[in-house]
Formats: sequence, C-alpha cells, structure tokens
Amino acid sequence: MPSIVIGARDEDDEESPVFAAPPEPPVPVPSLRVLFVDDDVLNSSPDPRAMRLDDEPCRVLQSLLVRTDAKMVLTSHWRRHKAYVLEVLGNYGVLPKREVDTTPFNADTSRRDLEILQWLNTHRQEVAAWFVLDSQTLLQHPGPAARLEGHVRQVQGSLSAADTAAAEAVLGTAVPTPLDGLKMDEELVFKMQDVMMLLSSSPQFHPPPRATENSSAASEFDRLLQEAKQRFR
Repeated sequence: MPSIVIGARDEDDEESPVFAAPPEPPVPVPSLRVLFVDDDVLNSSPDPRAMRLDDEPCRVLQSLLVRTDAKMVLTSHWRRHKAYVLEVLGNYGVLPKREVDTTPFNADTSRRDLEILQWLNTHRQEVAAWFVLDSQTLLQHPGPAARLEGHVRQVQGSLSAADTAAAEAVLGTAVPTPLDGLKMDEELVFKMQDVMMLLSSSPQFHPPPRATENSSAASEFDRLLQEAKQRFR
C-alpha cells in the first residue's frame, strides 16, 4: 500500500494571534482664552522712555482678566523686560491668575499683527478664543487683517469699560467654580479647626446633612460646630 509522508507543519502556517490596536489618545479640546495687551492702552499719555500706567485702566484690565480667566500676552516693545513689566502691573493691581507670556520678536517690531498671528500659530491646539487690545490699528495689511478682523479693538486713549466689553463678547465669561463664592475669614478658619479637632477625637461622629444652597458657609460651620459640641459633652 502506498504510504503518505506528512511533513512537519510550517510555522508560517500557524495562526498568529490578533492583537487589537491600542486606542488613539483623545484629542485635547482647546480651552485657553488669550488676551493680547499693548501696555500703551493702560496709559493716557504713553512715553516710550518710561513705563507709566494709570490706575483706572489697570483696574478695568484686572476685572476683565478675572471675568474671562484669560491668559495675558504682552505685545508692545516693553515685553523685552517682562519681569519689570509684571512688577509694575502688580503695583497697579493687575495680578493675572495665569502665567503671562509675550509675542515673539520679529525684525520689524512695528508689525505686531504678524507677531500675534505667529504666537497663535504656535499655540493653535490650545486656544479656544482670543482678543487683542492695542493702541494702534492692526488691520492696515490685507492678508493678516482677514484673520484679525473681529478679534481686535483699537483703544482710543486708555482702556475703558466699552473696550473690555468688546473683548468679553469674544472671549466669553468664565464659568464660576463652586468655590468662587466662598469667602474665607479668620473667624471661619478657627471654626473649621475646632470642628476638625472634635471630629478627629471621635470617629463615631456623623456630620449633619449638607446645608441648603441658601445657607452661607459661615452659618453652616456654626451649625456643624454646635452639633459637634453637643455630641461630645
């Protein structure tokens, strides 16, 4: 009877395990608001030899930064001395919550429009909204003007409420966090410390139900403190 020789199975014929491709990382959603600021808008009489600011436009700017939670980017020639500019701004009450940046320096420093667009191109994956407050018009060059249109406000004199209203309309108002309305004071801190000491002394203590939205933080801690004292007498 003829015989049939069965050779060894080729390894290449074996089924290879199939591995699922790893999921693509989620694409971050741009969320950064950016406010480009020329420091001349904070001075009714700008002087290129010295940085002097006025109280009122600085107050208006600080209020705008708080309402919009925007990142401030300096655009004028004084940005070369950012540390000094920030010190002066702080003396006038402008204290941004976010780190302050500067636009890049090009050969022609008069073309702030190009420097602003260059900064935006570098951070295009981060920026959700942006606005420019400048003492000069930045729309005289047709190419850049097409992109800047609707995002620029030429400030006449020093910064006013009308200027910041235009900026806020584009940047939007930041959504307040639950802690924005909580005002801490020394008396409240002491009450919190007393409560924590009482709670740590007896793990059996169960705090009372959460207060209603109409109750203030101070009255809630007053109630909590009295409840704790009654249980540990």
